[in-house]
Amino acid sequence: MAEALGLAEVRRALAEDRALDDVTTRLLGAAADRPAAGRFVAESRFVVAGLPIAARAFEELDPRACLEPLTGEGVWTEPGTSLATVRGAARALLAGERTALNFLQRLSGIATVTRRAVDAVAGTGARITHTRKTTPGLRALERYAVRVGGGVENRGSLAEDSADRPRGEGVAIGFEDFFRDTHVALFRALTLVTGNRQEAEDVMQVAFMRVFERWDRVSAMENPEGFLYRVAMNEFRSRYRRAKRAIRRAMTSSSNEEAFEEAIEDRDVVIRALRELVPRQRAALVLCYVDGFSVRE
Repeated sequence: MAEALGLAEVRRALAEDRALDDVTTRLLGAAADRPAAGRFVAESRFVVAGLPIAARAFEELDPRACLEPLTGEGVWTEPGTSLATVRGAARALLAGERTALNFLQRLSGIATVTRRAVDAVAGTGARITHTRKTTPGLRALERYAVRVGGGVENRGSLAEDSADRPRGEGVAIGFEDFFRDTHVALFRALTLVTGNRQEAEDVMQVAFMRVFERWDRVSAMENPEGFLYRVAMNEFRSRYRRAKRAIRRAMTSSSNEEAFEEAIEDRDVVIRALRELVPRQRAALVLCYVDGFSVRE
């Protein structure tokens, strides 16, 4: 029989927190075993996700504990709203409340961001899904939160083939073909430009998302790939300018300012050197170092 969703994660979290060795609860003495009750109250507006996981935190500490939901998973809640009540031994409620809240807050946060994204693309035919950039050890729960927020399943591990992922119809399938044909070269180019594989992946993801949102128009262009590269480079330049401004604001002395200028000098030198080359030489460099052509080719 498959293990209940979140059970392993809850057990690890309780062990990490050493909930069974709670020194504060020991101060209650015999009163720690008396029945107690508590409420989960929202402090802001968000989409609820994770109540069943929170319940397991208390059940692991007291098999007789009972969490009664007062709202449903995937429902918007308002500040001051009671989400659930929990009853059980005082020892279990006090030792488990932080673990329960940690799961409830994190999963609700993911569900809320997902719902906002889903609402933002409503009526466009686009669908919101997840990547594998999940918190280590929490992938199953975070994917669950995406579903609760209205997102759809995507590839969950390296063992899953792309054919296992949900497909759209019509325009979405055309976009998938475009993605397969262009993403490797774009990633290589962005890695060269950014000097960082993680940033390259982030920029590429944003670029493809923006192209997908306009796919009806982009697919009819004479050069959709050129538009994709332009979007990606605009995103990179925007990130670079924001980072540069942030670093400048953080500088508090002339020596720090000099260090910053030195840090970007190499890139400026490369850009100036490229500008001095004739077009055919620049094209040769791009073909060799970006598109992967050999020197002979």
